[in-house]
Amino acid sequence: MDLTFKWLDERQPMHPLFIQIEAILFDFDGTLARLEIDFKALRREILNLAASIGLKNPLPPDPPYLLELASALKDQLSTQGSFFVDDFYTQAMILIERREWEAASPENLFPATRMVLQRLKNRGLKIAILTRNSGKSVYRVFPDLEQYVEVFLPREKVNRPKPDIDHLRRAMELLIVTPEKTVMVGDHPIDILSGKKAGTVTIGVLSGRVQEAEMRSAGADLILPDIRSILELIAE
Repeated sequence: MDLTFKWLDERQPMHPLFIQIEAILFDFDGTLARLEIDFKALRREILNLAASIGLKNPLPPDPPYLLELASALKDQLSTQGSFFVDDFYTQAMILIERREWEAASPENLFPATRMVLQRLKNRGLKIAILTRNSGKSVYRVFPDLEQYVEVFLPREKVNRPKPDIDHLRRAMELLIVTPEKTVMVGDHPIDILSGKKAGTVTIGVLSGRVQEAEMRSAGADLILPDIRSILELIAE
């Protein structure tokens, strides 16, 4: 299915992808707000924390996403018989939340975010934000988000955050919408892969740190410069 973005003529004002769509699920960092966290540095901090507790020869997961990294190192400590397993995991999550909080600022929200979300709501679309971040840090960036979205699911609101599809399924359940009538929008392959597994349409935006080639490799149905381009795809 070729869904390469292009301008539509006046006889077909809505992109075919959107004809049956009722809901849009948005990632947050890199999609609706500027991404400020240094993930490589934070990854090193977590590995150093594990080493300081006594973990020998850590084997980080692939890909080494931070939440999964902390869980994998916790399991490795447990296998090695460490008495500090729970203490390590608690400290690792505190470290992640601290860095998220330090990086969070109202200035990080993209200038067009509120306008785009409001326009989409005005068109009758149901909107949700799904993020692996803590709710506390997201609210610091976007304190009035509930005026623009029906559902907000930070990591603490689900058992397993994306790329686990339960994150998306929970959002669709709350929005009362089916996967084939839902779009997942994000700036990272995690978002695209999650959407694919959950059965949604997927849109990759290039407003984060991931290049177009990576989005194509992940299988995005559509790739756009940023969320503003979505407005060009819906009928006015």
